[in-house]
Amino acid sequence: MLFCRRNETAIWLALITALAAVLRIKGLTFQSYWFDELFSAHVSRPAHTFREVVELTLADVHPPFYQLAMWGSYKAFGYTEWAGRFPSMLAGILAIPTIFLLGRELFSKRAGLYAAALAVPNYYLVYFSQEARSYTFFYLFCCLSFFYFMRALRRDSWLDVALYIFSTILLIYTHYFGFVMLVAQSTIFLIYLALGHRRDRKLLYRSAVAMGVTLAAMLPLIPAIIDHAGIGTFWITQPQISVAIYYFMDYFSSAWLASLYALLALGAITFGVYRVGSGLDSTWVRFGVLALVLWIVIGFLLPWLRGLVAQPVITNRNTIMLIPPILLLSAYGLTTIPVLLLQRVIGLVVLVLSIVSLVVGIDYYGRGTKNQYRKMAHSLIDYKPVLPIYTLNFNHKKYNVYFEQLGSELHAVDASLLEEKLGAGVAEPLFWIGDGLLRPFETDLEERFGLVQVALYRYRSVAAQLLVNPAHAKAIAMEPAMIASADGNWHSVGPVVWLSDTDTLLIALNESARVNPARTVRVDLLDIAGRVLESHRADLGAVPSTMQINPQVAVGDAVRLLIRLPVSEPEPGVWLIPGDAG
Repeated sequence: MLFCRRNETAIWLALITALAAVLRIKGLTFQSYWFDELFSAHVSRPAHTFREVVELTLADVHPPFYQLAMWGSYKAFGYTEWAGRFPSMLAGILAIPTIFLLGRELFSKRAGLYAAALAVPNYYLVYFSQEARSYTFFYLFCCLSFFYFMRALRRDSWLDVALYIFSTILLIYTHYFGFVMLVAQSTIFLIYLALGHRRDRKLLYRSAVAMGVTLAAMLPLIPAIIDHAGIGTFWITQPQISVAIYYFMDYFSSAWLASLYALLALGAITFGVYRVGSGLDSTWVRFGVLALVLWIVIGFLLPWLRGLVAQPVITNRNTIMLIPPILLLSAYGLTTIPVLLLQRVIGLVVLVLSIVSLVVGIDYYGRGTKNQYRKMAHSLIDYKPVLPIYTLNFNHKKYNVYFEQLGSELHAVDASLLEEKLGAGVAEPLFWIGDGLLRPFETDLEERFGLVQVALYRYRSVAAQLLVNPAHAKAIAMEPAMIASADGNWHSVGPVVWLSDTDTLLIALNESARVNPARTVRVDLLDIAGRVLESHRADLGAVPSTMQINPQVAVGDAVRLLIRLPVSEPEPGVWLIPGDAG
């Protein structure tokens, strides 16, 4: 009992951190990698060297630290989804005690515990703790940098200065919005000097050293930053300033939950301005409230204003750096409630409502929300025979991440190669074209080269179409007569003369057909005399599908096909695919 009393804060923090770990580890690989995650996974492939990871990352619009951490995780644990998301998950857990430290430094142990508890079920923090991107690293290093920044202001400690420099360098090498944090900290520092510390020579000297070392450490990034600044067009568009309201609601996944946090934060600001008493501690608390408000205001306005005069850069994900001050103000708002029991009750209610909103309200752990590259990869791998795969919009790198992680022999290439092969008349008779954007297949290849789509797979913003190249594949005409029976409609096709023992027959259903999920297709091969040589069956499921068969027929023989489909099924298409198709 005495141990528990003496270590009450540590015990509560350990329990809070354990709960955060559960929420961040649970369902870590439930969601498929989406477009941006696949880019990260490609850049950090364990087959790449340290230098290649750095160069590929800088060639994009990001500094390299997160990608190197992801690369190290792949090296240690294997090229898997779990290993790719492990660094983000770990950073998301470590962020809990970090925000406690910041809350304790600014206000009190109780405010730190409240802030840590409020961070546990936060939708954004859980979501990005399970995404193979740099945002939880960005969040973590923002908290660490600000923590040591505030400590260094009022403590004559070179250790705090050194830790501030280290955490700030990691911040800048994780995300370029770290420069926004530097501007906010510089503004706060100038205000701190104006409030009576301008003659503190030791503070000025420590700050000059910290600034000099930090800027020197950034020099290797300058060429990449200059290149990125010259980008003329980018996918980000400049939002209206009112988007700040929608970002705020996004952080908590619902408007009503965001309103609760807004009330607590506004209460903290009001109390900090009008109700805090006198004395050194009160002055520091008031300054802490001001510092957090400046963090929020500068953290949003600076990148937003930048978008008015140059390339827009602000998105909801990039503003994850604003969540720590919001949670800290909300936590301090709780501590200003005069009755301790009421504080704890309100805090517990907000915590429970946040967890319920996460688990039940938005069904976070049960509802797929990301691009289904994983499901598409499985579908393409399961399709037999193995066919060439071309992709649009640089998606070959994304598809190949899953092909490699799943141990498949498939390897996608960019559709520019397909265009060259079609132009030269050497393209395969049957192949896939995959895409992964919201508006897939913005290409004119089908029209220009007469390609015929025979199947289309779609899984949440990811699509792949199976195309026949008539220059090398032969369409087999259906006979006009159709035999209706109790168990389905029989379509007659042929005769087909076999030219090679590697030729295959492709039977393609109408791609708009979505009937009985248990529909079955039966294909009988008959000789000229009408004798059944082979019979094939397939349960095609509820998606537009095809089946490919390689009959055991002698070269030069002629065969006919009888294809039985359910009564409601449209007439199929039949193609003779030469043996070099796969």
